[in-house]
Amino acid sequence: MKNINTQININVKRLLLRNKRSVIFTLIFPLFFYVLYTSIFTFPMTDEMMIAWQKDYLISMLVYGVLMTSIITVGNALLVDHMNHFDLFVELSPTPKWQYVLTVVLVYIPFYILLMVLLGITALIVNQVTLTPIQWLGTIVINLLGMIPFGLIGVLVSYGGTPTVVNIVGNLLTFPLAILGGLWWPLDYMPGFLQTIGKGLVTYQIAELNRQWIHDSIIAWDMVIGVVIWTILLAALIFVLQLLLKRREAQLI
Repeated sequence: MKNINTQININVKRLLLRNKRSVIFTLIFPLFFYVLYTSIFTFPMTDEMMIAWQKDYLISMLVYGVLMTSIITVGNALLVDHMNHFDLFVELSPTPKWQYVLTVVLVYIPFYILLMVLLGITALIVNQVTLTPIQWLGTIVINLLGMIPFGLIGVLVSYGGTPTVVNIVGNLLTFPLAILGGLWWPLDYMPGFLQTIGKGLVTYQIAELNRQWIHDSIIAWDMVIGVVIWTILLAALIFVLQLLLKRREAQLI
């Protein structure tokens, strides 16, 4: 545990404090879209529906912020470490490779907490939206758990090989996952076949976990099972890719 804490402290300095512009941009993006879609581009609806929409979109932007950071930022961080041969240093050290990857994913927890605080303040000031302490606690736990499958997608993206490929693939995954997962607008506005696809995505499942918690104070166990299945499948895919890469490197030698 001490070793993990040390690595996290090092990664905070390497990945967060030295990349302030990237962190600020990633914070501003969800805040901008929250204000845009809850105060400017709004649909005709009753006051009760408007309050529910403002809360739902708060959740959507929380999930979107975690999604964007986990895929694009984590993917780029791992790729840069590979290009700088930092991961080679890790392989030669007693530290397991999985522990190094885990610390890169976990290092963004302070960022996620900050994003939740800023979005909560924005929702309060702009729309007078409030959540109870229990609702906030549940939302924080759900989104921190959600960063695991999102982080695994970021690990997969890092295998792109170049910053250009990683950014292109990262964006090609982030935006469809957000749109089809119902983060930017409700799935009800989409064709039936897209709704079916969207409800199977991990983004929808994590957002729905949040929504059912803040509206009904219940845990949607079917969504939990879906997130667990996604996590297992993504972890298995990374394991297989690692084996294939090691076999390829052995053949080249």
